[in-house]
Amino acid sequence: MININKLLNFFFKKKIYIKKINKEKILLILKEKIIKILNNEKKNKKYNIYIKDNNLIIEKLFLKKKKIVKINNLNRNIIFLIKKEIKNLINKELNNLKYYYFFKKKNKIIHIKLINIFNKILIFKDKYENELYYNIKNKNIYINFFIIGNLYFFLVKKVFLNKNNKIIIILSRNDKLFIKELFKLEIPEIKDGIIKIKKIVRIPGFKTKIVIYSKNKNIDPIGTCLGFKGIRIKFIKKELNNERIDLIKYTKNINLYIERLLYPFKIKKKIILKEKIYLFFKKKLLSKIIGINGVNIKLISYILKKNIIINEYKK
Repeated sequence: MININKLLNFFFKKKIYIKKINKEKILLILKEKIIKILNNEKKNKKYNIYIKDNNLIIEKLFLKKKKIVKINNLNRNIIFLIKKEIKNLINKELNNLKYYYFFKKKNKIIHIKLINIFNKILIFKDKYENELYYNIKNKNIYINFFIIGNLYFFLVKKVFLNKNNKIIIILSRNDKLFIKELFKLEIPEIKDGIIKIKKIVRIPGFKTKIVIYSKNKNIDPIGTCLGFKGIRIKFIKKELNNERIDLIKYTKNINLYIERLLYPFKIKKKIILKEKIYLFFKKKLLSKIIGINGVNIKLISYILKKNIIINEYKK
């Protein structure tokens, strides 16, 4: 007699999946597998197999009598094959459930615990003990930021099965959608659509600029996102290893828009062309406006979709 509940508890450490497993489906497939195994034996007609109350019952026929046989009392070879089939069957079901669980999380953020670091491969576990991996090679993320035992947010970017039917989960902290989901998590007004994100531009590890707006004239989108004493934005900055975040209020007025993007620097003169914008500032401000490695001006160019040329203002 094979009890499906005991089998599931033995093979599944993750209790979330046990509730979702189709027990009848597993028992039916298992019955077919065991019949095939027993049919390969010479004394194949001595067994009767049926399902009753979540149990797979194997009966051995002795003349006119029937006797329920435990799996361990069968032939060793049969025991080995049956146990192998049970394990493969349940692992396959687990794989399917795990795939659909993470597929539903696609393009959403998850909170996972760092359990180990090996050769710049971060090994995480979620609350259901699923192991996840993140490679930080060639990414603008500092290894010292990650501490074993701490919890971190990640975006589930892709979920798919490879040729060997193994689940591949691509995690991201660089994607623009990761920033958007963090803002949704911390700022209810963005989640509810009261404040909308027009555009996100980012150079991971250095700086992020976010253009926001609200159709409700009574709401200050910048102040709402910052929160009291900047507490809301502080949480997001901490999660991004204190990466600089600039919030800009959107407007259709191109002149005002450019001024907001360059705030607090005062523009002395601007020339707006089809593909280029020439901006003129005092000489002492040029290096600050351009930013380290040109990061600041690059991000502004991405927002405006124009080449920004910074020049010294001369009277």
